[in-house]
Amino acid sequence: MDHDQIETGRDEKLKDARALLHQEISNAVAAGLVDVTNASKAVDERMSALESRLDSQEKEGRKHDLPGSETESFDGETYNFGRVFQGLTASHTEGIAAFEKYCPMEYSMSRELYDMGTVPDTAGGFLVPTQVYEEQIIPLLRPQVIALDLGITQLPVTGAGVVEIPRETTGPTVDYVAENNANTAADLAFGNHRMEPHTAQSYVKASRRFLQLGVGADQFIRRRMAEELALTWNQWILKGTGASGQPIGIYNTTGVNTVSFANAINTSPTPDAVKPEFYLALLEMEDALADANALSGASSLGWAVANKFVRAARQIQSTDLGGGSAGTALEMGRKVFSAGMETNILGYPFRRTTQLAGGSNTEAIFGDFSKAVLATWNNLSIEASNVADDALQKRQTHIVAYIDVDVAVTQPTAFAVSSSLDLSGI
Repeated sequence: MDHDQIETGRDEKLKDARALLHQEISNAVAAGLVDVTNASKAVDERMSALESRLDSQEKEGRKHDLPGSETESFDGETYNFGRVFQGLTASHTEGIAAFEKYCPMEYSMSRELYDMGTVPDTAGGFLVPTQVYEEQIIPLLRPQVIALDLGITQLPVTGAGVVEIPRETTGPTVDYVAENNANTAADLAFGNHRMEPHTAQSYVKASRRFLQLGVGADQFIRRRMAEELALTWNQWILKGTGASGQPIGIYNTTGVNTVSFANAINTSPTPDAVKPEFYLALLEMEDALADANALSGASSLGWAVANKFVRAARQIQSTDLGGGSAGTALEMGRKVFSAGMETNILGYPFRRTTQLAGGSNTEAIFGDFSKAVLATWNNLSIEASNVADDALQKRQTHIVAYIDVDVAVTQPTAFAVSSSLDLSGI
């Protein structure tokens, strides 16, 4: 039920009540119990009291309208970031009354979250409920954060503390055993991985006039925040360094398989042709997972690759196709126009990203992304100001959204990464 439907229902209630009152007063006038003047005054007083009561009930009901909860009272009336931004901006001049004026439901949610003991926000910002974050932000992040699209395990964490998850430190081995002989014990060895909050933050500037546009502004800023958060998440998940506040990403995790592409490109006089060895290196990445027993039964196998990696795969040469010393492109290169855009490499889906290098050391990751974990702490937090920096002069609102995350690889051998791949001349 949207806002217009709510208003229509309210008007119908008032109409019915007004009709009953008129009938009641008419009967009283006809019976000589009251004169017309006093009857009109009684109608007005009773209708005013009824309208005030309905307004109070609506306002109180909306304050407790937590989308997705069992006590939701206004189906379809969702959390609105535009109202939040207006309330935050106006609060600098109007104080706490601005929240009740522009975003009573959202403010009530935020206060309830503070009372639950979630991360305190002394700057007066907003905490966005988890279900709102999952319903309105995560769908926007999913197509942009390629690890989400490839099936990374998501772990919502409540509270502000650290969390420990089991992690494989030594994988199993297989021995060839003769009859009546025993193999060497090589049990799996496990350790704990400590996950700690790392703050990913989005910073957006918006015109105050733009914020007054309503739904359009709300959707636009939501998308922009998601885009900014996605860039950080992609970098941290795939290639976080563990320094400068970053978690350690897949590429830099100890124990992942490394496959060299050093012989895949012609290097003399310059890198200018992709040799068949590129294809063999792709197979070696697949074999690395198979040898670690991470290929069979994997649930989320896929590739995260730099843009140039895809281009190189389309330019693989083969002297076996009658192309002379330079060779001709393999089938993948001939599919560009005949079969549309490729979606798989060796039968596994791939996703491009600018967060992996694409030059003299082009990077690619192949693996079972369910063996990596993305943990998120508490709720998305939003703060806004129209006086920060030069915002006041430019009639802008500066919006900051942030959430704490961490990344962990629970089975390093379920991933293989490229090395020594020079595509600077491709």
